[in-house]
Amino acid sequence: MLIFSISMMKSTQIVVVGGVITIIGAICTLYGQYLVRKDKKELLTKIDLKNDKIKSLNEEQLLELDSLRRENIDLKINIDSLKDDNSHQTKELGQLRNENYQLSKDLAKASIELTNNIIGGDSYCYLAIGYIRQNSASMTIVSQGKYPIYEVQMRIVDLELFNQTKGNFNLETMDKTQIIMDLGNLPSKSAKSIGNLSSDFSKNEKEFNVFFSARNGFFTQTIRMKKVKGVWKTKTQVTKQFSNEILFQRTDDGFPRNEEEE
Repeated sequence: MLIFSISMMKSTQIVVVGGVITIIGAICTLYGQYLVRKDKKELLTKIDLKNDKIKSLNEEQLLELDSLRRENIDLKINIDSLKDDNSHQTKELGQLRNENYQLSKDLAKASIELTNNIIGGDSYCYLAIGYIRQNSASMTIVSQGKYPIYEVQMRIVDLELFNQTKGNFNLETMDKTQIIMDLGNLPSKSAKSIGNLSSDFSKNEKEFNVFFSARNGFFTQTIRMKKVKGVWKTKTQVTKQFSNEILFQRTDDGFPRNEEEE
């Protein structure tokens, strides 16, 4: 009986110990679950905080991005404005350059015009012989061109007399073959009677070379005269000395081209 009682006590102790262990195990399990839930909650809290932080950062970035976009738009507007200003300034500069070029041309033209008025430009003159008598003829100086001719001197050489001095040409004989006259200044496009030319016109031919000097250069005129059926016909030509540029030429109708026509 005693042995049975002891056995029963041991069995009871075992059951009690087992229950305690079970309770402790349950408590440990619950505590473990609590810790797991706590860690999970803390982890979720941390994740939420990080998400909030990320979201906040994203919002800041979006705001910054929006600000940058606005700045970019403003910069584009400023650039377009600068381009327009630059285009306008370039156009205005081009216009000013054209105006300056035109002014330079006008100034150069005005300078040339002033110089031509002072010097005489490309104007020239020639001698016209008319109202021919046996020993003389009238002389008229005709000026051609846009500008006056200044300080004109004329030297008329009678080629018939000049040819007679061959072999005996000196200052005295040369003086007999030519006439020198100071004509002064001649208005543009004018004609001026300068007196009579003393020479022998009794034959059927007469030849003169006329040399002009003026402020604007030198001119040479050839005058060839032939009497056709009792009427004098003239062929004349004016050239610029040194360049031989023909400035003026005229041949009367009926001037013979050869001896048969005389």
